[in-house]
Amino acid sequence: MTRHFLSTTDLSSDEQAQVLDRARASIASLGEPLAGKGVALIFEKPSNRTRHSMEMAVVQLGGHPVYTKGEEIGFDVREPIEDIGAVMSGYHAVLGARVFSHSTVERLAKASSVPVVNMLSDTQHPLQALADVLTMVEEFGSLEGKTVSYVGDYNNVARSLAEASAMCGAHVRIGCPTGYHPLSGELDHTRRRWTRQSREPTRCTPTRGPRWARKANRQSANAISLVGRCRTRRWVELRRERSSCTVSQRTGAWKLPSRSSMVRPVASFARRTIACTQREGSLRS
Repeated sequence: MTRHFLSTTDLSSDEQAQVLDRARASIASLGEPLAGKGVALIFEKPSNRTRHSMEMAVVQLGGHPVYTKGEEIGFDVREPIEDIGAVMSGYHAVLGARVFSHSTVERLAKASSVPVVNMLSDTQHPLQALADVLTMVEEFGSLEGKTVSYVGDYNNVARSLAEASAMCGAHVRIGCPTGYHPLSGELDHTRRRWTRQSREPTRCTPTRGPRWARKANRQSANAISLVGRCRTRRWVELRRERSSCTVSQRTGAWKLPSRSSMVRPVASFARRTIACTQREGSLRS
């Protein structure tokens, strides 16, 4: 049975740990598992960093990346998504897709005979989450029992990060402006799912504001904050229906503190978070 990586939770916590271990290994030790094979990289939604990181990752593993623009492929315009998945899987060993709707990668996966990797969709960003968690593990060691705080709108990045962090045994705090919180019960589901695989109960908590989201990090020397993520995320996402004026009014008070006001480990991580987006394609698993 062909396995796909469409959501963070497509991996078990043990499998995620194996991926992170392999990502820290030297490139030479991985060999060339993609030698003589093609990897299709479909970009319905363009991204400079993702294209370059993914292409170089494929090259480093011995493969040949084939970049394809969304307008060249025409999902459900030039061809049905199912036909595209069936045909392209005959050419390539892996299909990567960066799309607007998560249903697109799901339909590709159903029709494809080779693994499909979600490079981004409207509900999930699993490669980014793995890159974020890898950076945290390298900076702090094990995340078991530590706290990861996310300050921003609850989007695909926040969802995947909460899941990946919980899979590492971390507690998760989400600080969101009014109207941008996770759906009711979503964090409860994440907590229940991963508490069974952790040594202690996993807490996934929506917070009242950015200061409260960071509160735990001032009380514990080994806590982690992801407030640096706000520097690299746009409040107004592509194809979002809400007006930019309304977004600005609701998020005006949600600003990052100065580095000097963060405890040392948090400030250290915030500096590294900005570079973290460049790593999503270099997870060599």
